[in-house]
Amino acid sequence: MRRPTSHPVAGLLAVVLAAAPAAAQPVAHASALTAPRPTSTLLVVQPSGVRMASAPASAPQDSRSAAATGRTVLFSTAGAVLGAVAGGLIGASLASDELPCRTGDPDGCLGAQMPKAIWGAGVGITALTPLGAHVGNRKRGNLAYTMLASAALFAGEVIVLNALVEDGRTEHKGTVFGIAIGMPVVQIIATTLVERATAKRVP
Repeated sequence: MRRPTSHPVAGLLAVVLAAAPAAAQPVAHASALTAPRPTSTLLVVQPSGVRMASAPASAPQDSRSAAATGRTVLFSTAGAVLGAVAGGLIGASLASDELPCRTGDPDGCLGAQMPKAIWGAGVGITALTPLGAHVGNRKRGNLAYTMLASAALFAGEVIVLNALVEDGRTEHKGTVFGIAIGMPVVQIIATTLVERATAKRVP
């Protein structure tokens, strides 16, 4: 009795069909890993296959960080303005006991008030700018470091102005004016940066 002989084509087809599932799996893995995908979606490769996993998008977190920075700048600026006004008024009031003010000399009284008003404004800005930044950042930063940054800038301003001004006179009026106007802006930026850099990370 003759045994039935298998056809060569049929045998080859059986081998190909048997190997197809094993060959398809690496191809599926490779195509899934190399295909473009949204940034908010992750492909997790496991022995059982490939599954989709959602990842938190970074856009909302970035917008929250930008909003917090903007709020810190706003409160820092408000603190600088309030400090300038309050400190200037307090400094000017301290000159009310000067002789020109007591004798009714308006020009002399104004001349006596101006230096103390400027000093008072500088101190007020130095104190309230970092405080405003701290409040605007919802008290998450390190207030001591923020205050230190503002005080260091004010100290540098005083040293430079003392070198440029002598007996109330200076040959560098433009430079002095620029420093007096620009330093509060620098303090606002510096206190915002320090406050945000030292902020406690909140999930």
